[in-house]
Amino acid sequence: MRSQKTAPLSSLVISWASMPVLIFLTLGGVVRVDTQSANTEFSAAYTSMANSHDETVIRIAYCFVLAAAILCLRYIKSVLAGARRQTALSLLVLLAMVSCAWSQMPMRSLQFSAFLLVNFSFALAISHRFHPDMQLRLLKALGWIILATSAISAVFFPEYGLDHRGAGADGAWVGLFTHKNSLALSVVFLLTPALYVNVHGVIQRLERYAYIAASLFVVWMTQSRTGWIVAISLMGYYAAEVLLSKFARREQAILVMVLTATSIGIGVAIFQFGGVLVALLGKDLTLTGRTGIWKAVIGSVLKHPILGYGYRAFWNGLSGESANISLNDHWIVPHAHNGFLDEWLELGAVGLGLTVSCIFRMIAASVKGSTASGNGRYGAWCMCVMILTIISNISECTLMRPNNICWELFMLACIGVQSAKRFAGEPAAEPERFAFSFATQNV
Repeated sequence: MRSQKTAPLSSLVISWASMPVLIFLTLGGVVRVDTQSANTEFSAAYTSMANSHDETVIRIAYCFVLAAAILCLRYIKSVLAGARRQTALSLLVLLAMVSCAWSQMPMRSLQFSAFLLVNFSFALAISHRFHPDMQLRLLKALGWIILATSAISAVFFPEYGLDHRGAGADGAWVGLFTHKNSLALSVVFLLTPALYVNVHGVIQRLERYAYIAASLFVVWMTQSRTGWIVAISLMGYYAAEVLLSKFARREQAILVMVLTATSIGIGVAIFQFGGVLVALLGKDLTLTGRTGIWKAVIGSVLKHPILGYGYRAFWNGLSGESANISLNDHWIVPHAHNGFLDEWLELGAVGLGLTVSCIFRMIAASVKGSTASGNGRYGAWCMCVMILTIISNISECTLMRPNNICWELFMLACIGVQSAKRFAGEPAAEPERFAFSFATQNV
């Protein structure tokens, strides 16, 4: 009998059943029902006031979340067992649910925390059902779908697939997404499986190169400066990782120090010549107004620093505390443009501390080499997703986002660091020789 890791992906019924849910998560849980309310210059400035199809969108969201919940029920025992092992993630979901008690918008917190619970359960089910290498293949297949649909919508349906929000963004690719940054970040996160999945033979290698090239092309066409920076960071991180793998362990330690010193030097240069660099990207030192938002957000955070304002309950246009930030910035601010600040707003220092603990636990597991031998590429992928999550949340928000592929992959990576041990006795399917001292031994 063929094992699940070597069987063709198309032969697994659960992979086809999971794909619509994964597509929904990649789109950020928002299915665009038209182009009038979600892709106009008006909605760019007044996002929270331009949703004329909220009820339709919510109904569609419930359908997809229900489908995910049904898939989770198939593996309910494993999901519950996995939740007990993932203490920090489980506590995060629980905190989001109980935040209804102090939330500015109790029903909104309850609704989105239910989504978050299903997202967490879905990640646990995927981790249980699929071998690590199969998970990466599934995500890469998802990536091809997103790349294809984005290109088709942009080229053949420009009124839908191109950005018409003004402010210099006209012509940027948005695909099926509501914003170019969402498309760019989703594509970058879905690029990671192609870098770490096992490949066999010339055809699969060429397919990998084609996937990488297509992904970078789509990110470029989004004109998303955030997407560009995150993509460059990903490729730089991967290049450094490959470089490390070519040296012995003792030499790797020296090289890490050199790379760290170089990174610090680059950081100092960016600080000193930040104005020139952001000008080259077509931005200014305020990062398109982000610094002003961050300053205003800190003031709101300090009013409820411990438990926050409730999960998904802070940003409410001109109602509640978010009105102060919107009036100060002269537009309807949809989020903090920093994932860590956004989570601090919603769930306070308690929620942010739990997320940070997930990050440190993943780093500690990688440094100790706790990822099972034979699944080293998957362990390195988990580490890569964690790095991308940190970088992307400096100027965007993916932490604790319900129905969001970036958060889903982060949870999957957190789970994967531990669950990979379950496959320690199973040989990987002819893996390429690959070493990364922070994640695993040579495969």
